[in-house]
Amino acid sequence: EAKALAFDVTFSEFSRYGVSDDQFLGQTISQFGRFAGVVPLDRSDQNDTSWPADLRAPKVTVAGLKQWLALPEARNNVVYQKAIFQIPEVSENAAMLCNIQQDPDPDKIYRRIKIMGLFDGKVFPQLGIGTYLAANPAESLRIERKWLWVGEQAIPIDPQGNVILRY
Repeated sequence: EAKALAFDVTFSEFSRYGVSDDQFLGQTISQFGRFAGVVPLDRSDQNDTSWPADLRAPKVTVAGLKQWLALPEARNNVVYQKAIFQIPEVSENAAMLCNIQQDPDPDKIYRRIKIMGLFDGKVFPQLGIGTYLAANPAESLRIERKWLWVGEQAIPIDPQGNVILRY
């Protein structure tokens, strides 16, 4: 059996097959229990600017986040003003909602990925980390100047909060 399931798909519109199709998806996500969905965070002018009042807010906490965000290079890289939301059937039933917004290097190659995104005061871990947390909900997150700790595992990060990928 899978420990967790992640969909890198934004279900931002209701199914063309009807409400029952969306309800079935939400019920299946709920029954599985360890599902990581996405909330693409954005800096454009086209999306929502605050968390919808009718959606359950994510409950991800990161120890040391306030102090880390005091570093200007960190804050400017992970805070977003806009988001695209999933349909309620996905958002309400997902164990974890994750940021998938990533920026390539100038040559269009992805050598670094953001460890998280913040929107409207809420934390959205990167999809890989969020999927791990969906499977291991008791794990804690802690951030320091050069490290993100996921439980006892230390992940080195640069000053902007990016993990340098090793290919």
